[in-house]
Amino acid sequence: MKNDLPRGKYADVPMDVAITSVDIGITSQTNKVIDHPWLKVIDHRLLKVGETLKCGVTQKAILYVGAILGNKIASFHGFDPSRDAGHETVFWLVKEDGFYFSYDNASWKKDSTWETE
Repeated sequence: MKNDLPRGKYADVPMDVAITSVDIGITSQTNKVIDHPWLKVIDHRLLKVGETLKCGVTQKAILYVGAILGNKIASFHGFDPSRDAGHETVFWLVKEDGFYFSYDNASWKKDSTWETE
């Protein structure tokens, strides 16, 4: 995820980013699928304008991303096997109007917008 917000406007406003994952189909010791998913914190940091955040995922996990920027908040799936299966990398770009993803780091599709509190 690259913080591509305008430098002049957001230079002193770091974006608070939290990334968690849930493995799909985790089983108990009795090999029965557990109804309650296990949540794992992957990363939590302040991301300044121009900085990039990278994290690894497994093909059997959903990656949840939550972001706070001043009075704006956003939440989306950073990786979802039903959407991203077969892709080695999912790129994310943060802009003033929302979050964009790409599989080639060149063609971007808007996925999520900022909400206000």
